[in-house]
Amino acid sequence: MASGDYTYGYYKDPNLVWFSRISPRIVYNLSKKLIFGVEYSLSHAQWAKSTDMKFRADELHPVNHNNRLEFIAKYSF
Repeated sequence: MASGDYTYGYYKDPNLVWFSRISPRIVYNLSKKLIFGVEYSLSHAQWAKSTDMKFRADELHPVNHNNRLEFIAKYSF
């Protein structure tokens, strides 16, 4: 497990200390068939530089930030 593990479609990273994400979405229905939207995603994560024998963090990397903006256009026929 020290190098990570991929089980049931999820990857477990032993050096990942914490992760958070918020992603609000606004959707506008132009008609019953045409939909537009926008979504903003903000993620934060922190990893450990080193861990002890029980996989507790000894030293931490700085917090990483990620911003993402998505535009959505949907047409149903």
